[in-house]
Amino acid sequence: MQKYGIVRTWNYIKKQGSSRLCLDYWTDAVSAGFDLDDDAVAFPRDVKAAQARATAAIKYETKKELREKFKKMAEKISCLRYEKNGLLIIPAENENQLIAEGKFLHHCVGGYGKEHCGGNCIFFIRRADAPDVPFYTLQLDTHTGKVIQNRGEKNCARTAAVQAFENAWLREVVRPWILNKQKATKNFAASAA
Repeated sequence: MQKYGIVRTWNYIKKQGSSRLCLDYWTDAVSAGFDLDDDAVAFPRDVKAAQARATAAIKYETKKELREKFKKMAEKISCLRYEKNGLLIIPAENENQLIAEGKFLHHCVGGYGKEHCGGNCIFFIRRADAPDVPFYTLQLDTHTGKVIQNRGEKNCARTAAVQAFENAWLREVVRPWILNKQKATKNFAASAA
C-alpha cells in the first residue's frame, strides 16, 4: 500500500467503514496472487465482495493442491482393489467421495482428506452387487499395512463377515504390497551405496 500513500489508504478504509475488513482483504489478496498495483484491485468498490473473491481464490488453490494429492494417491493405491465372497474394497479417489460416504453412513470420514493424502488412506468396502452403496469405511496406514479403523453406519463395528474380508485383503493384497515396497526401498538403498 506504500505505492498509494497513507492518506489515500486511510480515506479508503474510512469509506469502507472497517479497517479489519480492508486489512484482511489486502492480506488475502496478496495470498491469492491478486495484483495490488492495479487501483481497481487495491481499492475495490465493494471490499466485502472482493474479500469473498480473495477467500474463494485461496480455497480453490488449496482444493486444487488437495485434488492433485488425491490423484497421486489414487494412482499409488489403485492396486489394492480387491473382491472376495461378495464384498469388494476400493480406494477413495477424491474428497467428494469422502464427504458423500460420511453423509451416507453418518460418520466423520468426510474430513479425512489430508490424512488420506498423507498415507492413512481411506477405502470403501461395498457389497459386490451394490458397488455404489456405502457399506463400511476402512482407514489403512499404507506405510505399515495396519488398519487404523473400519466402521459402518453410525460408526458401528464391523461384522464377522466384514472382519474376515478385511483379514483376507490384508493377507492377500496389502502385506505383499508392503513387502514389495520394502524390497524396492532396500534395493534402491543398496544400489545407491
